[in-house]
Amino acid sequence: MTSQHQFTFNQAQKAYDNNELEQTIHLLTPLGQQGVLKACRLLALIYSMEVDNHADTTCAHDWQQSFIHALKHAARNGDTNALFELATYYQQGVFVVQDERKAQYLFLKAAVNGHRQAQFKLAVLYKQGECGLPMDHGAYRHWLRLAAHRAHPEAMYLHGVALMHEKRKAEGTQFIRHANQKGFWLAEAYIKAIDENRSPVATCK
Repeated sequence: MTSQHQFTFNQAQKAYDNNELEQTIHLLTPLGQQGVLKACRLLALIYSMEVDNHADTTCAHDWQQSFIHALKHAARNGDTNALFELATYYQQGVFVVQDERKAQYLFLKAAVNGHRQAQFKLAVLYKQGECGLPMDHGAYRHWLRLAAHRAHPEAMYLHGVALMHEKRKAEGTQFIRHANQKGFWLAEAYIKAIDENRSPVATCK
C-alpha cells in the first residue's frame, strides 16, 4: 500500500468510525478497484451489513471475491499475515468453501516463516486435534515453544507453565513474567503466587 493509499484508507476509516457509510464507500471503492486488501475487506463488510439499507448481496459477494483474490495475491508474495488470515477463512469456511487441508497448509506455511500467531494456532490445533490434525503432544509443545520464543503472550504463559511442571523453575518463571508484561491476564495471578511463595494454580486453555 502506497502512502497515498494509506492516507485515503485512514480517511475512510475515520468516516466508517463516524458511521458515514456513503463517504466511506466513496473513498474505499477506488482503492478496492486497485486491489488494496484492507479496502476490499471493509467494502465486503459494509455491503454485508444491514445498516442504512447498505446490505447488497451482489456487491457483498463481488467485494468478498475481490478481497479473497487480493489476499491470495499477498499470500503468494510471502505475506505471512495474509497466509494466516487466509488459513483462518479456509478453516472456518468464511468467504471461501471450507477446506481443512488448505487451512493446514497455509497455517504451516505462515508458521515456518515465523508468524507467531500461526505457530500458536498450530499448537492449539495439535493439542485439541482440530482442523483435521491429530492430537499430538510433541507437535503441540514444538509449536508452542516457537510461538513463545517469538513473544506470543499466551504461548509464553503456557510454555512457562509447562517448564514449571518440568521443574525448570527459573526458565518457566521468566516466560510467565514476560507474558505478564505483555498483559496476558492469567500470568499476573501466577506471578503473584510465585512472589508470595505460594503454589500457583495454573489455568490452561
